[in-house]
Amino acid sequence: MPRSSEINIHVHGHAAHGTAPCKGKDALYIGASLLRKIYEKHAMMPGAVSHFPPGKSDLPIPAESSPDEKTIIHIGKMTSGYARNIVSDYTHMLGTVRAFSDDKFREIISLLKSCILEMREQYDCEIDFSNSEGYPPVVNEPELYGEMLPVLRSMECGYEEFDEPLMISEDFSFYGKYAPSLFFLLGTGTGIPLHSVNFDFDEDVLTSGFLLYKNILEKM
Repeated sequence: MPRSSEINIHVHGHAAHGTAPCKGKDALYIGASLLRKIYEKHAMMPGAVSHFPPGKSDLPIPAESSPDEKTIIHIGKMTSGYARNIVSDYTHMLGTVRAFSDDKFREIISLLKSCILEMREQYDCEIDFSNSEGYPPVVNEPELYGEMLPVLRSMECGYEEFDEPLMISEDFSFYGKYAPSLFFLLGTGTGIPLHSVNFDFDEDVLTSGFLLYKNILEKM
């Protein structure tokens, strides 16, 4: 799994009545333009994860790259303004970034900062940016994984190995900084994705997770 970090962007505008927008500085428009610029520039990076299926948007189609070169810049929340007839004097955006290497991580943070600098200069406004330290990448230790393979293959519930790294992230990765570690996923079999409003699972699957840990302890 990739390194992840939370990003915060705050656009400072100037309020005015909606009937005289030129007397203000529309932070909503600036924020929307910034979001568009970020997504466009990121899409030009090889390995960027697309925001839409092919042919469903006018954003550039990212060039193919190896799985571990994938990166994500995603804004999940944007708030702005106070009323329908007032020029917004603020826009606040919350998002996440993901990358499998520190070099790629620095590259997408640099991209964000350069986009913000361009918008500051274009609209003569203040835009604040910050990002959290986030979580390190989750890396399964190969030797330890090899030792656990017989246990995994013996599980009656079945065992599946992913062909490519996952783009979700986990604070479990901090354990790997101090000791060899392995991360397992316990499938629910429902096909409902993470963070879905319909997420649910059959609690009987927890037995499989318990048995895995039991078998690992017996092997040790």
